[in-house]
Amino acid sequence: MNKARLEAFTDAIIAIVLTLLVLDLPRPQTPSVRALFAEWQSIYVYIITFTLLISIWLNHHDLFVQVKKIDRVVFWANSFWLLCQSFIPFMASWITKFPHSKWPAVFYILTGFVWMLAYQLLVAAVRRLNPHIHPYE
Repeated sequence: MNKARLEAFTDAIIAIVLTLLVLDLPRPQTPSVRALFAEWQSIYVYIITFTLLISIWLNHHDLFVQVKKIDRVVFWANSFWLLCQSFIPFMASWITKFPHSKWPAVFYILTGFVWMLAYQLLVAAVRRLNPHIHPYE
């Protein structure tokens, strides 16, 4: 399998996820600064989620700089990680719409946890073929 194609595919999916995240920000109802700041909770969730996504993308990039070989297991582990990641804008939108409700927050955190586990599976799949990799150094 071609590592460069997997990286390009991953980068494209992450760019789409980031775009979906910003498209769901609520628009102020008037052209005033007050109306903009009335949406502060949505902007806060957006900034936190964007920062999380970019941080994890950087970790993924740093991991794949070290990768020499990939196979179908790595491809599917990476795809599962992307699948989990693709739910993050949906969860961010839900928590933004209901900022004081318990369930959107619980599922936002749960989605992040599953996404983190998916990344650990990806790291394990990569290290199986590339034992020289130390992803957390």
